[in-house]
Amino acid sequence: MNRSRRINAITPHNQMGQLGNDEMGYKIAWMVLQSYKISIALSFVVRFKGCTTKTMQVFTQKRNPITGSTEWELQHENYDYHQEIARSGFADMLHDKERNQKYYRALRLAIKKMHSEGKKANVLDIGTGTGLLSIMAAKCGADSIVACEAFKPMAECCLKILQRNNVADKITLIPKRSTDIIVGENGDMKEKANILVTEVFDTELIGEGALSTFTHAHEHLLEKDCIVVPDSAVIYAQVVECPTMQKWNKLNDLADEDLDIILRTPQKMKDCAGSAAVHDIQLSQLPRKAFRELSEQIPVFYYDWSGKTPIDLKKTVRQEFTVTNTGKAQMVFMWWELNMDTEDSKICKITRTPKQKNLRYPAKLFPRPPGTTRASKHDAPVAARRKIVLSCAPWWCHTDTDLSSERPQDTLPWRDHWMQAVYYLPQELTVQKDTEVTLISCQDEYSLWFYLEDGKTKHKHYKRPVCECGVHMTLSRTHVSYLNDGKRSKKFLARLKEELVRDAVVLDLNGSSLLGLAAAKLGAKHVFILEDKNLNIGILYDYMKENFLENVTIVSDVSDDILKEVTNVTCDPNFSNAILPWENLKVAYLLHKYRSKLRDIVSIIPEGCEFWAMPVEFLDLHKIRVPLEVCEGIDMTIFDQLVESSRILSDVEIEAQPLWEYPCTCRGLPRKLLALDFQDLKPKLATDGVNSFTDVETDERQPMNGFAVWMSWSVGGKPVSCGPTEWPSVGARVDWDSHTRQAVKILKYPREVSGDDKWNYQIVTDLDKGLFNITIDLEN
Repeated sequence: MNRSRRINAITPHNQMGQLGNDEMGYKIAWMVLQSYKISIALSFVVRFKGCTTKTMQVFTQKRNPITGSTEWELQHENYDYHQEIARSGFADMLHDKERNQKYYRALRLAIKKMHSEGKKANVLDIGTGTGLLSIMAAKCGADSIVACEAFKPMAECCLKILQRNNVADKITLIPKRSTDIIVGENGDMKEKANILVTEVFDTELIGEGALSTFTHAHEHLLEKDCIVVPDSAVIYAQVVECPTMQKWNKLNDLADEDLDIILRTPQKMKDCAGSAAVHDIQLSQLPRKAFRELSEQIPVFYYDWSGKTPIDLKKTVRQEFTVTNTGKAQMVFMWWELNMDTEDSKICKITRTPKQKNLRYPAKLFPRPPGTTRASKHDAPVAARRKIVLSCAPWWCHTDTDLSSERPQDTLPWRDHWMQAVYYLPQELTVQKDTEVTLISCQDEYSLWFYLEDGKTKHKHYKRPVCECGVHMTLSRTHVSYLNDGKRSKKFLARLKEELVRDAVVLDLNGSSLLGLAAAKLGAKHVFILEDKNLNIGILYDYMKENFLENVTIVSDVSDDILKEVTNVTCDPNFSNAILPWENLKVAYLLHKYRSKLRDIVSIIPEGCEFWAMPVEFLDLHKIRVPLEVCEGIDMTIFDQLVESSRILSDVEIEAQPLWEYPCTCRGLPRKLLALDFQDLKPKLATDGVNSFTDVETDERQPMNGFAVWMSWSVGGKPVSCGPTEWPSVGARVDWDSHTRQAVKILKYPREVSGDDKWNYQIVTDLDKGLFNITIDLEN
């Protein structure tokens, strides 16, 4: 599961855990529920039969993030199916060569082992999706293969893929959930399987219902001496101090350039335990200097998928560890690894270095630990070496990292379907080097959470943290980090101080920001804040109470009487419901709406905005969109066609991505596409253009596979960029703003380009209707 992180929503997802089960279709549905379009999701459908066509169509109700109004769109009859397929994101999982190859090797070993014991290899593939693992089993010589897939469009696609690869006669496809399969003479399976292969994991490992899936399979679908691929899994945790990541979790006091506190964060928000919802992230892209390790990697949970030991659906584990550095424990970094095959009979000595001294495997926690055997009192600890291990560790803890590389993080296999996770501790704890503290790791059927204790700090319970301040229920993690971006807020505050006049009456257009409250604290006579969402209003009232602000009125609409009084209009242009950059043009829409009733001379912050774009070469991100064609020698073009047709029917070409997590190289000069002056807004605007990649002609050709689009805001005549943090140079890696998302257009196929090649764009805006459309592509 990978698309959830595009929003980094804080609200716990586990309330919907029952949706996560074993089939690829349910993975897709889960991802769709967490995709960024959830804010404008389908809420009502009317079906009708067109008078000139036999195709059934549907009305879908969507929310325009610029106007806030609800609108109806006419869509294809199977719009929701196509949208699920187009946004599923599991194509990048199939691009994961390491995953594919290790599953392939483990399957080959399992089938070979069954045959060596004189048994038939009867394989069950749960959640087959495209049928990739089942086809691998067929190529490895399995005697019988049963694959289940509950998502109907995917099951139909799988059947065609089996036929295309000439294995349809070897694989029985059951269009059901594994928990609905019946074994018996008249059932779906004639006999139980002795090999299970499945991939039911997400970044959290258990978030898609892996625990119940394996438990049910062992009870009803598998023989007792079966082999499972993967055989087992280990979850690792590392306690860290990371002020950078903490900005995604807790709101800080708002300070100006002189570091004077303008707004104090309410104490209830500082004390709030936050949310247990996983924050999945590409941890390897986090700058190494941004965090301090306070522990070694600690194995906290071991899962025996083989069935030899029972799986606990709920568990709490206490582990003491020695603190490695003095610091403030703020969060836990988490990742996991899969042991793909059973233990090798070859035993090798493993010497525990000082760095490994905290890697403990308590018998109670690890009833069948990862290959450990008892060492003699004179020998170093020994371990049975596993042949195939699939690790999701970040680069500094990954055994395959090339530490001699200039960028070690780029030497590991890339994947977006499994990343690493951050769990914020309910309470920060200052710890001293070489002291002993206790990590409490908690797990239910679908999720994890953590507590930390020392001799002085004890918790009354270890329940899932629940937000009691409103912030973690209301704002996305990205929006919290934006509000904590001190460099940006200081520029807005400095400009606000310059523009506030005596007896200023301020209209703030964004109630999900703090700029209006700052104006009230800086001396405005009165501030009106436009906001109609109750949760945002609750946060504003808490700030008003904490900072003794009585000159603020929150309004759901702005009357003509208010507009006549306004001397200053402010808007921190990052709305909590905005995903794509141009959805923040809500500020332009509102200014256009109210402009005729405002005074002729009124101060506006920001003064305007610009749209920029440039061609780039993504190191890996393009894999979420490019066709598979052939995967491990298996023809997947039918799946490519399904995804492409679904995208045409239901999806947009340009999507939002936090590009600081996805390395890319600049392949052409940044070009300005559009500029808006908020003092002179045009209700409708259309523009287009053709740009060369560089201003210097050259025959040298370089690869590119996409475009990046971002906005820059004018504050006091200076740009405040939501894109690159420094001006990009052609051929150099781009550093991106980490507090906002950028827009991305990924090409279907990479291209080789030179400096005099061209790319084009078109932009249309309609401020009356709150519409914005952009297209961007290579010329010819």
